[in-house]
Amino acid sequence: MLRSLCLTIAAVAAASASLCHAEPDGARSSLNVTALSAADGESTLECWQLDARFQPPPSETGTEGPQSVFLGDVSNGTYSIIPGGLDTGLHHPPAKQFVLFFDGVVEISLPTRPEKVVIRGGQNGLMLQVDTADVSHQGHRIKSLGSRRVSSLRLPLRPGTDVGYQVLYSGPCRESELMGSY
Repeated sequence: MLRSLCLTIAAVAAASASLCHAEPDGARSSLNVTALSAADGESTLECWQLDARFQPPPSETGTEGPQSVFLGDVSNGTYSIIPGGLDTGLHHPPAKQFVLFFDGVVEISLPTRPEKVVIRGGQNGLMLQVDTADVSHQGHRIKSLGSRRVSSLRLPLRPGTDVGYQVLYSGPCRESELMGSY
């Protein structure tokens, strides 16, 4: 159990270190994530830049090295395994949530739009799902590509909370938008 928790923490740290966008003036960077959102009752894919900035963890203020970004008030985190080759069908997230895919490959598609995104688990495996049933009629579909299982960590936002963000553009974030240095 402790080994699993340590691996989970290490994977989250690796993901947050590479999912950032460097500011040209050298300031701390922001976190960019692909978001499953909704407009006019239909799920959409967008590239969001979160308002929260990378900074030293509160307990390490003044130290060089580790950088953290606050994802928001999350509750009821769940570790999930998606069997290889599974098609989840159309569904909604149970709540607004961050999802970190640790390994494997998933394809996320929308029922009424041509956009789709392939997410490889690991350092670029973080996304935000906010296409809940109250804003999207049909939701989205996730397919586990290949025969390898996909491990993920779902971190729902506490009810009534949101994350601050700016929409960078319609469609999933490009890999170059996710990679960077802080």
